[in-house]
Amino acid sequence: MTTATAYELPPDIPRSDYREAAQVLAQAFTADPVWQELKPRWAKRATAALYWVFRCEIAVAAATGGHVQAIRNRAGAITAAAIAYTRTRPGFPLWTILLRIPAMFLLGFTSTVRAARMAFAAEAHQPDGPHFYAYYAGSRDVGGGAALMKRLMKAGAARQLPVYGEAKSEDMLEILRILRWDIAEPIDIGYGRSLTPATFHPGEVK
Repeated sequence: MTTATAYELPPDIPRSDYREAAQVLAQAFTADPVWQELKPRWAKRATAALYWVFRCEIAVAAATGGHVQAIRNRAGAITAAAIAYTRTRPGFPLWTILLRIPAMFLLGFTSTVRAARMAFAAEAHQPDGPHFYAYYAGSRDVGGGAALMKRLMKAGAARQLPVYGEAKSEDMLEILRILRWDIAEPIDIGYGRSLTPATFHPGEVK
């Protein structure tokens, strides 16, 4: 008699790959509407700030037990990356602000305050109770984002946990529709920007 083993996420990327994963995410979010509201005026500073936003978020995930997942090509280069959490409630520990200081410095005071207000507005709609939180996902190649979301869906289904995320672009929203996530009405996060909550409910994942 054998016992089926629950699906486990692949190992998170090593620290040596944090830079590359942050670059992939930054490239994927360059045209993001929320980023357009927050980015510094000068192009070089904006490029550096967006990279450090994701470098800091990866550091937060690593320090708080989150997941930093990746898809690689045949040469071993990262082509898609995702940051995710197994959670019981919204929000981050207050001390994680310290890990975000490099990004906050490059963003500047005004954009940092705006980003915090947007984050608080989004958190007000996030679920309580155990769930996977698909925080960020981005890809350089077609299909990379979908592959990462399917990975989280399988992990959620194995544990009977819903997977929650906010679509930050029309491309991601279309991916979630194709994957049959439940799409909620967009939420206003301030400054004329919105996010679209979406939830995958556990079930059979092929």
